[in-house]
Amino acid sequence: AGGFNVKPKRRRVATENAMTKVNPSEPKRALFSCNYCQKDISNCVRIKCAECAEMDLCVECFSVGVEPNPHKACHAYHVVDNLSFPLFTMDWGADEELLLLEAVEIYGLGNWTEVGEHVGTKTKLACHAHYFETYVNSATTPLPDMSKVLGKDYVKCEVSAVTTAVTNVKKESAEG
Repeated sequence: AGGFNVKPKRRRVATENAMTKVNPSEPKRALFSCNYCQKDISNCVRIKCAECAEMDLCVECFSVGVEPNPHKACHAYHVVDNLSFPLFTMDWGADEELLLLEAVEIYGLGNWTEVGEHVGTKTKLACHAHYFETYVNSATTPLPDMSKVLGKDYVKCEVSAVTTAVTNVKKESAEG
């Protein structure tokens, strides 16, 4: 084995927001449903079996120990939360922030093509700009400015929607 220690790509879990951006003209559909009761669990905490492929359960079914074949209640599991809410800016979800930081750790600064591909929902230019605005040019660098944290009370929106909202506020202020 050579002197390289290449880290394998981690499997990304696309959030509902990331998936609906692929083709927003299609009607929204459940990306994750409970394998037992079929309830849509795309936008809430779900339980993912660590041993069965594509086995997701809602918290209610998991709590009573359901075992849809081939799943067994004794299997190891992961608790998966929906992290598509904005964290530092309205157009970047917490899930995308995590993927950005993970990609910079794996591929290094300057490999923005790979970073963008890893994030999956943002371009290399968007990744570069956001990383430098949020982490490098922050008053609290190397950490982001935690006084600007938005959180789960906010709904993530696209840049164009943010720009439109800001423009409308500016127009109203100028008129008033």
